[in-house]
Amino acid sequence: MSDQILSQDEISALLGSEKGAKKKKASKEAPKAAREAESEAAQEPAASASPQRGSEETSSRGTISVSRNVFPILKPQGLGTELENTLNVVLDSFAQNGVSTLAAALRAQVGLKVEGMDQLSYREFIQGLPEPSSIWSLRLEPMGLNVALCLESKLVHAMVDVLMGGNGSVPKIKRSITELDQSVMESMVTVFCQEFRESWSRVMHFDMEIESRETRPGFLQLYSHGENMISIIMLMRAGETEGQIFWGIPGLMLLKFKHKMEMQTHARSGQNPEHARMRIHELMAQMPTDLSAQARGTQISVAQLLEMQKDDILRLDHRVDAPVDLVVNGAPKFKGQVVLSNGHRALQMS
Repeated sequence: MSDQILSQDEISALLGSEKGAKKKKASKEAPKAAREAESEAAQEPAASASPQRGSEETSSRGTISVSRNVFPILKPQGLGTELENTLNVVLDSFAQNGVSTLAAALRAQVGLKVEGMDQLSYREFIQGLPEPSSIWSLRLEPMGLNVALCLESKLVHAMVDVLMGGNGSVPKIKRSITELDQSVMESMVTVFCQEFRESWSRVMHFDMEIESRETRPGFLQLYSHGENMISIIMLMRAGETEGQIFWGIPGLMLLKFKHKMEMQTHARSGQNPEHARMRIHELMAQMPTDLSAQARGTQISVAQLLEMQKDDILRLDHRVDAPVDLVVNGAPKFKGQVVLSNGHRALQMS
């Protein structure tokens, strides 16, 4: 070891040279580490990719790309013409008959008409509802299904104001729907249930009752997000206020009663009267018929009837040469003469 003592400047110069050497060494090692990280990243997908999740392909450069299976979410198929016609008839009946019932319950002028109908998933239906709003889950028995009913907030405020004795005014500042508003609206929702059930009575019979209520669409969890729903939008006028009503009918409800709904459509289709008459004749021709030939009888007392014995002769009020009645299913229809044909008694139509 040298006994020479370094000055302060020499010490600073020595430390500076050591720091520069370390930086230079680090800069040389950085590209090497980056290349190793890229190599590991290129090999990692090959090790983690599963044959069940996708297929592996090797490119010309030697890198491996993983292609994964894609499962598209299909939009529900459209309604058939027959189901749409039946729904239109049911909704028109609900709109026409519901006006008088709702007007009597509100004691105010009411208007109701159908604005549109669409088929979509339950998630799309929920996302399309306004917030806040008065949302009700209505239970259908014995089917075990639920129908969603949503009333727009301004319509709810107008109806509550009328039911509380007001003129149906709506607050200028948008406010939420309170629990008191929901309690007051329960009587009106009961009227909606009665009219809804009555309008469907010609197609199907069910009981309908209130199961739950919400003010935010996201809290109404009735079906899975992909469940098929029929969305119906109505425009209702209560006093001077207009608002929208949203119905959510599950597709299972239509599938269960599709046959009955199609029969209702055929009955209203207005088919050719001549074709209908011929069809009725074809059906009636296969029905069994009871025929009998009857001669006009006589009147006797019950005592004489009880005294009758074997070989007694009962005189009838019918001449031998007079025609007898041909009775079809208990009703006299034709006249005829009793004749003999191949050794058997027969009736010759006259």
